[in-house]
Order: sequence, then C-alpha cells, then structure tokens
Amino acid sequence: MDGTKKLYGRALKPALETALSDTPVVCLLGPRQCGKTTLARQLPAGRTYISLDEDPYFRTASSDPSGFVNALPELVTIDEIQRVPELLPAIKYAIDQNRQPGRFLLTGSANLLLLPTVSESLAGRMEAVYLHPFTEAEKERNKGTFLQTFLEEGFRSEIIGADSTNPLDLSERLVRGGYPEPLTRAPQRARQWHRHYLKSIIERDIHDIARVRDSHQLARLLERLALHPAALLNMSGLAQELGLYRGTVEDYLLILERLFLVRRLPAWHRNAAKRLVKTPKIHLTDSGLTATLAGLDSKDWNTKRPQATSYCNSCDMKKATR
Repeated sequence: MDGTKKLYGRALKPALETALSDTPVVCLLGPRQCGKTTLARQLPAGRTYISLDEDPYFRTASSDPSGFVNALPELVTIDEIQRVPELLPAIKYAIDQNRQPGRFLLTGSANLLLLPTVSESLAGRMEAVYLHPFTEAEKERNKGTFLQTFLEEGFRSEIIGADSTNPLDLSERLVRGGYPEPLTRAPQRARQWHRHYLKSIIERDIHDIARVRDSHQLARLLERLALHPAALLNMSGLAQELGLYRGTVEDYLLILERLFLVRRLPAWHRNAAKRLVKTPKIHLTDSGLTATLAGLDSKDWNTKRPQATSYCNSCDMKKATR
C-alpha cells in the first residue's frame, strides 16, 4: 500500500477470478512477500482464510490432514500450502466428493509442481496461477504492460511515469525492484529488507521443501548468480567456481527455482526444436534482490554499466514473460 493505504491493483486478478469461477482448486504461487495474501484477500467476501504459518493450524493439519480438510467450510483459502503438502491427497478426496468451482484457493511460496515431497498433483482438478513482484505498470497504478505498450506505440516516458532524459530514474526503479515492502522505504532500508528477506528464506523456507546440509553454500550460489545475471547457464563452470559437485549445484538451483528466487529463460530460436537443446540463461526474478546481492546502486548505472545493464535485462525478462 502507499501513503493513502490504497491497495495496488494486480494485473493477475482477473485471471485468478476466472480460474476460481470454473476450477475446484486454484493455486496462487509466487515468492514470499510478493502480495499473494493481499491479492487473495481482495476476492469477494465469503471465503474463510487459514494460514499454515500459524502454529495451531500447522500442527493440526500436519497431525490429521483428512480431519483438518473435512472440518473446513465450503469456500476456503489456505495460505502457505507447501508447509503441509500432506493436505493435497485429502483435498483431492474432498474435491472428488464435491467439485464446486473455487472451493479451495491455495497459496504457496514454493512451486508445488516441482516439490519432491508432493505425491498428489491434483491433475484435472487444479489450476496454478503465478504472481510475481510488482511490474512498473502496477507500481504506477497503470493498466497494461510496458512491453505491450512499447511494441504498439514505441517508447514514451509517460509509459512508466519517468523522465526519459534521466537514466538514473530507470536505474533507481531497477534497484528498488518489485517487492511491495521495500517500495515504502528509503534506499538503504530497502537494501536491508532485501538482505533480511533472503536470510529468512535460506534459514527457514528452504528446510520446508528440501534437506540442505549447508545452506551457506546455497547462499553463495545465489550471490554468484546475482553477480553475473542473465548469463548462460553453465553447471560445470558454476560447480568449479564454487568448489561443489555438479550434482549439488543442480540440486541447489532447483531449490532456488522452487522458491521463485531464480528462473531459467529458454534460448530463443526460430526452430522450435533447437530452443529445447540450446543453453538457457539464468536470472534472479527480482532486479532489487539482484542489485542488493551484487552490491549495485542507482549511481552504478554509468560507472558499472555491464553489470547494471545485465540486471536491467533480468528485470526485462521478468516483465516480458507475464
């Protein structure tokens, strides 16, 4: 929210409402603190909200998944579903008894479709929709997307509310990134938020979805990716640089993807078959996190142009794929 406490509109909301209108289970997925709970609470009244981050709900759901689901009201939102994946078979059974559209809205800060602990995919019963941190259009409370407008009309400064003669305006936007909370803070406080955000995820959320012996090594991999954003993915090179086995790097990268911290961008080629075999690029999904980990601020736009433009490309990838 801004100073007037007015909620930011999310471009994904119509797609979420459409999914709930005809699908029994809808899963709203995205990184922590990107606005999933706020968006879920903007839906029409009548849904009961339950967060598995609350210890009583977590313990009850973990000890008796079937009993927990059977006791739920008709329309319910279950937040942070990845904390108790054992609920999914019970939800499947409940849906098979009553396929009412929109019955379950699940939110998750880890990609359920990639978690090895999830034995039930809810295939044919669930639709997944993905929420990312704010786009520039959402931050400015404008409709549409920058890419769409750019392709249709060419570049105009008012598209993002920026002075096109001032490159620092663009670089400041990239350094802030798209997470709602840092947008309300001064630059140094925003960077501190980014650091604590990553520290919390690495120390807590990772252990909800995987067994990691040394989370410090995973944090090193994330920092390495931030220092060379938009680079071609070279598993062997990363393993050699970090002093890890290639298999370990692959496992760690999958964990970061499951937590929506990084994303692979497939290679582009006119030949669809070649796209499947060419090397993808790897990006952090938020330019603000990238800049913080790489130690870049808005003034580095001119003095460290290769790095700054690289995290600009990373930001473009995130917005172009929405």
